[in-house]
Amino acid sequence: MTQSISDLIFLGAISLDQLTETRIGLLRQAAELACQRGSEAEFDALDANIEEMIEAHQLGIADDILIIIIQRFYQLLSQAAHNEVLTMMISALSGVIAQVLLKHRVGWMEELIDVRQRIVQKLRARDSAGAASEVTEHLEALHAFVAEHAQSLHTLGIDPVPAPTRSAA
Repeated sequence: MTQSISDLIFLGAISLDQLTETRIGLLRQAAELACQRGSEAEFDALDANIEEMIEAHQLGIADDILIIIIQRFYQLLSQAAHNEVLTMMISALSGVIAQVLLKHRVGWMEELIDVRQRIVQKLRARDSAGAASEVTEHLEALHAFVAEHAQSLHTLGIDPVPAPTRSAA
């Protein structure tokens, strides 16, 4: 799935707006489902990810590692929703966003910690609407942040993922 999305970006068939709109919809749904299905242990894992992110940032960990830690939050959120298809789709789109962030070294969003803590609080309170709203607000802010640094996805220089080669049998 990530290959197809990367290819469409490379060809200029997907805009940053389209990618963000889809990602918001998927992560809103994940937040709503996580409120219904998530366990305290899964919410603890989200809190641990936030702490890991804070520590990595304070230690000045390399951007590529920090992005992996940051993206892991979305993976954990989708896993708390207990829907494998949703998890795969979020993973694919988050991977593309990670490429964008790394390509342009867009830096650190100071409010990232606060918004993620609010999301987890809403999840623990089983407040589906509140969690979905926090996710939407955060991703719209992230979109604006990234859009400041990148005009369009297909001009980012993201290389298309090569198709796997088949061995002759």
